[in-house]
Amino acid sequence: MISQTFLNLKEEKKERIIQAAKKEFSRVPIDKALVSNIIRDSNIPRGSFYQYFENIDDLFVYIIDEMYEKALDEIGVVKENENYLDGLKDEFYHLLSILDNNENRQFNLNIYMSFVNNSYPNSKLMNEMNKLKVADGANVPSDLKKLANSNIFLGLVEMAYITCLKDFILKGQDKEIVFSEYKNYLDYIKRSIIKTNNLG
Repeated sequence: MISQTFLNLKEEKKERIIQAAKKEFSRVPIDKALVSNIIRDSNIPRGSFYQYFENIDDLFVYIIDEMYEKALDEIGVVKENENYLDGLKDEFYHLLSILDNNENRQFNLNIYMSFVNNSYPNSKLMNEMNKLKVADGANVPSDLKKLANSNIFLGLVEMAYITCLKDFILKGQDKEIVFSEYKNYLDYIKRSIIKTNNLG
C-alpha cells in the first residue's frame, strides 16, 4: 500500500522516484525488477523506499494506476445511445494513440507480458490490467445482451481486442494497420449479429 508519506512528498522528489521506477520496469518485467536500481537512480535511501512503499509491487501498481487512470479518463466509455461496436472502434483507436508512445512502449510491453503470461500473479496488478478492457460487459447495451448468441458475439469482441492489442504491443505493428484489423473484426461481428438475428 502506498503510504501517505510518499503522497506528501514534494512533486519533484515524487517524480524522480516514479521516473526511476519506470526506467527499471522498462528494463525488465516486474518479477525481475530490483529495488536497488530504483533507489540508486532516484537517489533515496533504501529505508525511505520502504517508508513509502510496502514493496516493489505497490510502486508498480501505483504507476500503472496513475498512467492508465488518465488514459481511461481520456478514452471514456461507450454511451448507451450510440452504436456499441462503432463506439468501441473510437475507444480502441484512442487507446492505441495513448500507447503509441516510444517513452512508454517498453514499459507497456513488460506490463502486457506479465499479464498475458501470468508470470506475475498479483491480484492488484490484475485489477489494474482489467481496467484496460475496452470491451467491458458493463457498458454493453441491454438490447444487444438480449439478442440470440450475444455471449458469443461479446466473446468475439473481446478476442478481437486482445488479438489486436497483442499485435500492437508485442509485434510492434503500425497503429493504423492494427486499427484497420480491429475494425475488420468488429465489422464482421456486426454483420454476423445482423444475419443471426434477422436484423437486416
